[in-house]
Amino acid sequence: MTVASALQFLRDDKRGRLLAGGLAGVVLLAALLLAFTGGSTRDASLGMLAFRMAGNTLAVLACLYLVLIGLRRWQTQVASITDRQLGIVETLRLSPKQVLHLVRVGNRQLLLGASDGQVALLAELGSPAPAAADAAPAFISHLQHAAARINQEN
Repeated sequence: MTVASALQFLRDDKRGRLLAGGLAGVVLLAALLLAFTGGSTRDASLGMLAFRMAGNTLAVLACLYLVLIGLRRWQTQVASITDRQLGIVETLRLSPKQVLHLVRVGNRQLLLGASDGQVALLAELGSPAPAAADAAPAFISHLQHAAARINQEN
């Protein structure tokens, strides 16, 4: 498992968010214990030293995780500023190893299926689907036409 897939699991999956919350709780507990014990190793037992070392390791990992999240958000903001011809419109995770991506390439949309070892083109959708706001006036005019027909019959 790569770091990117692990971070995506922690961000997207409900179990991943629970795991990240639990990790943050453990780090917070370790930080509180270190604060109350004063960090002195002179009279500490071997078990307490191991617990402190584990707490410090978790604190460093939590800081690294937060830095990676910040960098990813910064990267997304920088990418959205530029005028790009290629972009992911939507992603649907079917299973932990199977994903559907709706990708925009210029004015076309492609549906891609991705698994562990391959990416396959499933369908080419052409231009993006019209927005729901465009469909509303046509629907209203259709209703008005139907109402006028009913009034003429009565």
